[in-house]
Amino acid sequence: MKNKTVKMVLAVVVLGVCCGAYAGVKTYVAHQEQKESEEDSEESTTVFTASTDNIKSLDFMVDDTETTFEKDDDSWVKKDETDFPVNQTTLDSAASAIASVDLDRLPFIAISITKINQIQTEFWRT
Repeated sequence: MKNKTVKMVLAVVVLGVCCGAYAGVKTYVAHQEQKESEEDSEESTTVFTASTDNIKSLDFMVDDTETTFEKDDDSWVKKDETDFPVNQTTLDSAASAIASVDLDRLPFIAISITKINQIQTEFWRT
């Protein structure tokens, strides 16, 4: 009887340790994800910002055909066909999507060919 009790207590202690380790790892991972998201938000740079009220036209390229929608007062109309049925919500959403453009990473700036040739020439002289 005592042997079964010792095994049961030992099993409960091991279970408690496993639960504690799980909670600790989960907390650590959540903290690391929060830290990474804060770093990502600090690294982003706003490239373009505009008010949706200032956006007067939207151009879309579909199959090499440009389609332009213009804002007339508070409603969107197709430039060539004013009677064309336009989903106002869709175009308002498109205008909101481009109202602010953020850049997460700076683009790679390539060295010009002439500069590479200069570096090679100087390297071979020495």
